[in-house]
Amino acid sequence: MIEAEPAVAQHHYDLIVTWLKNLRVPEARIRQLLHNHNFGWADRMKYRFWMLRNRCAYVRNCQNYAADARGRSAGGKQGPILASGIDA
Repeated sequence: MIEAEPAVAQHHYDLIVTWLKNLRVPEARIRQLLHNHNFGWADRMKYRFWMLRNRCAYVRNCQNYAADARGRSAGGKQGPILASGIDA
């Protein structure tokens, strides 16, 4: 397929690289994913810190996303909201 349509393959490759860069994937990880390069100790540590930063940002930004639903059903006092209990 690649040999038959090199221009299309290059276009798809460029799209993947652009997508990965938009996601802020480190250059070393892109090289590892697309070129099968070695991912050394320093690159592994950078990647772990990058993933930890992403995880912390996710927790910080999304930890209260479902807090309202947890508050309604916590303790069993009100229980879950049923469709019949919602005013239309």
